[in-house]
This record gives sequence, C-alpha cells and structure tokens, in this order.
Amino acid sequence: NGREDPLALLVRQLAARPFGEMVGRLERALERWSADRGQRTQLVCTGGDTPIPDAVARTLNSALTQLLRNSVVHGLESPADREGANKPRVGLVTLHCRRTPDGLFLHFSDDGRGLDLKALETQARRSGLRTPCENPGDLIFESGLSTLETSDEMAGRGVGMAAVRTDLAQLGYAIQVQTTSGQGTSFAIGPAGCAAEPPEKDLDVA
Repeated sequence: NGREDPLALLVRQLAARPFGEMVGRLERALERWSADRGQRTQLVCTGGDTPIPDAVARTLNSALTQLLRNSVVHGLESPADREGANKPRVGLVTLHCRRTPDGLFLHFSDDGRGLDLKALETQARRSGLRTPCENPGDLIFESGLSTLETSDEMAGRGVGMAAVRTDLAQLGYAIQVQTTSGQGTSFAIGPAGCAAEPPEKDLDVA
C-alpha cells in the first residue's frame, strides 16, 4: 500500500545517530589537517541533533570527509594570505543538517578562495571533456580532474569528488556545488530530484 511499516520505521529510528557525532570526528580531522598545512580554521555546525539513518551514515561521513579535505587543500588559505585578502585570519567551515518532509538535507561551505574554474576547464579540455558546461564547478565531479600541479595525498588525486557523487547517487542523493572566487565554495546534499533548500538561520549552533 506504499505506507511505511511502523516496525521497520521504528528500527531505523533506533539505529539512527545524531549528526553531531559525525561532526565531532570531522572537527578533530580539520584541526589536525589545518595544523599540518599552517592554517587556522574553525568548524561550526547547526542541526547537530538531527538523526542520521545508520544505512546512510557511513556514506555521508565519507562524503563530508572528502569535502573537508578539499576545503583544506584547495580552498582555505593561510592566515597571512587571508589577512592579505581582508579576511579573518581563521578560516570558517560550516555544516548545516536538517530533515524536511522531502528527506535529509546537508549544506557544507567554506569561506576560502573558491574553485579555480579556469584551471578546471583547462584540465577538462586536456582530458577531452566538453566545455564550457552549464555549471563549470560541476567539473570537480569528473574523475581524474584536479587543479593541483603536483600530487597531494589529501586531495584524492582527482578521484575523490567523483567517488563522492557516485556513492551518494547509490543512496538516492544528489550533490550540487556553488562557488564564488575569493569568497568560498558550498555544497548541497539532498534527495535526488528535490530542490536544495538553504539552511535555516535560526538553528542553534551545536
């Protein structure tokens, strides 16, 4: 009849874990990675009490870990560079999570330098991909594309974001990217076919 089995729904609810548990691990990783690269960063989370179904928690944790790596490697600048760009010396990463009638929505953003779209398009042409596309930022989801001139273990060597999109799609989720040069990059994750919703402004910081 298309309705949820109440027992199955209860089992999933009991197996769910609050989003804040995942964020704690990410915060520790961000602190370690930033220190290794001479950066100063802060992670702010809203919606930490939102329950994450156990069936999707592992994939979401992997996806957010890769997004965080990308922010550290590609986006967030050193304190000196941020100061030179009239930004606070401490870089900011924000995570928003909430559940709506349509499903679970997550927003990830950093206030770094933004994606180097020209470099992405250059790499895409070298790889034989058609450019320009409607949203050049989507090129980061193409396997093998990277704007780094040298290999970097943390950055996933150009395959990390392709794997993120594939893994999320297997769960029925889609990921969208927006970027502004000099201001940062944001990602929206939510059920495929549902319009990404902006994070609520009145959520308490976890």
